[in-house]
Amino acid sequence: MDLMSGPMGRQHFQRLGGVYSCSADGTGRDQDGKTLKRFLNRVLGMSCRLQETLFELLATHVASMEAADRRDGLPNQGVLSLNRGMRWGRLQQVTELMAENLPGALVLRRLCLMRGMDFEEASAMLERAPEDQAMQGFYMRSKHEEVLLVLRRRTRDGQVAYQLVLPHDSPKTQLDGNSCTLAKMKQNSMRRITPDAAKEHWTQQHRLSETQCLHVQRGQNCGNRTCRSGKRFLEETMLTGQVLVHWDFLCALLGEKNSLVRCELNTGAVLVGLVIPQDMVARLRQSILE
Repeated sequence: MDLMSGPMGRQHFQRLGGVYSCSADGTGRDQDGKTLKRFLNRVLGMSCRLQETLFELLATHVASMEAADRRDGLPNQGVLSLNRGMRWGRLQQVTELMAENLPGALVLRRLCLMRGMDFEEASAMLERAPEDQAMQGFYMRSKHEEVLLVLRRRTRDGQVAYQLVLPHDSPKTQLDGNSCTLAKMKQNSMRRITPDAAKEHWTQQHRLSETQCLHVQRGQNCGNRTCRSGKRFLEETMLTGQVLVHWDFLCALLGEKNSLVRCELNTGAVLVGLVIPQDMVARLRQSILE
């Protein structure tokens, strides 16, 4: 159903002194940043009943678009947290490397994402952890002589489960592709080691992962110069500024499956924008400059 074709739809609001008017070109980029403010000011001059009807209409329209997105497999997930809610997991900190101002009040920022933790932080986490069934502690993977820390975590169903804390990566909740439960821990071939024995291995992994991928750390030949597997420092590009004003244009360029991302920098500043795939940065810059 076209929600704007009813008696309180488009034709009705067009009679209200330009309430429904807006200015935008065919690219989806708003040519007048004050359009929304002007629209809301005009709504204030309407009767309460008409205001209520208008916002009911908008809410229904948004609900119908959300239903269509879910049906098409394109649901918008809202604002995600770059620091803890995306594919990189929980980050230690995010720093800004550079910022490039672009037309349309947009800013292209290069960010450094830091994962993992040093041995002192890992030891402090173990000391603060509550007692469990003697499974918490440092372990060594026999195959590659890689150390990790196992800590009990909370679960909704009360099941005993653990998280794996790594020198080079964000904490994980899976072990060998399955949830790290008590039974899984008892079946695994990892061997328990003391904190003193873990310190040297942990410190070495933490240091090497700053510049080397996991394959090189394991003594393998990695033919991918841009391989980021197992690296602590990752670089990503984020577009900030008046992103919503250019939303249609950006979705047409980057694809429909985009969500706003919130990022807190190590300085305390907060950024909101879109994470841009590395292979799209040059094309995005060129399209905006045109």
